[in-house]
Amino acid sequence: EVLAHWAGLGYYRRARLLHAASKQVLARHDGVFPRDFDAVLALPGLGRSTAGAVLAQAFDLAHPILDGNVKRVLARYCAVEGWPGNAAVERELWSYATRFTPTASAADYTQAIMDLGATLCTPRNPACERCPQVESCVAKQSERVSELPTPRPSKVLPVRQTVMWLVESEQGLLLQRRPPVGIWPGLYSLPESSSKHEPPWAGLEVGEHLPVMRHTFSHYHLDIHPRRAHWKNLDAWVMDDASLLWYNPAHPVSVGLPAPVSRLIELYLRRTT
Repeated sequence: EVLAHWAGLGYYRRARLLHAASKQVLARHDGVFPRDFDAVLALPGLGRSTAGAVLAQAFDLAHPILDGNVKRVLARYCAVEGWPGNAAVERELWSYATRFTPTASAADYTQAIMDLGATLCTPRNPACERCPQVESCVAKQSERVSELPTPRPSKVLPVRQTVMWLVESEQGLLLQRRPPVGIWPGLYSLPESSSKHEPPWAGLEVGEHLPVMRHTFSHYHLDIHPRRAHWKNLDAWVMDDASLLWYNPAHPVSVGLPAPVSRLIELYLRRTT
């Protein structure tokens, strides 16, 4: 149910961790969100920055944060050299974040520095003329705003291949629940195989190819090769396999579909209707 509501947003692991954290708050803290930093940090899916942000904004407790926007603000304001993803650079940014976090009005400060990065100190075309800290910003005063923060070193992403099968019947398209690990864990997707000439099940009547679709993850590209297929006698064993279901795009059931699978089904519908 959580994954179905989360479908299309990406980062599906976050949905699972959010659910797990909620259950842990109920089990270990009687349903009351803890105010102790270590207790919050122990919740599934909460790192140092998120834990600090929650405690600051929910309880006005003085804890530093260092999300992407704050990293950019501090890297420019203090002219911190180096890619923020580097451990040493991140430690330096944390030291500034800790130094600047006030003991009073922590909630206001936390929201303000996040908003500053989101609205004025943006990655491109920052509105320095509207920034309340422009006079003390080292990057601005040294005319290095465009250079900071230091960009991530370029990396060529590898390309992986998969074949997704649009298995058709009078009941719709066949979906298969993905395993609990790997990409899109626990979501429904189209059946896959490594070869466009070898469908996942013997007996499928192989049909036309559809255009290749590329989906990019943070660490690789996935080239999806869609192909249509049909099998008239599929129903009997599909009903016996709990990981499979028929999906009628005209009357879709509430299942979590990865964004590229949704786009692929839309492409299929445009070609067949």
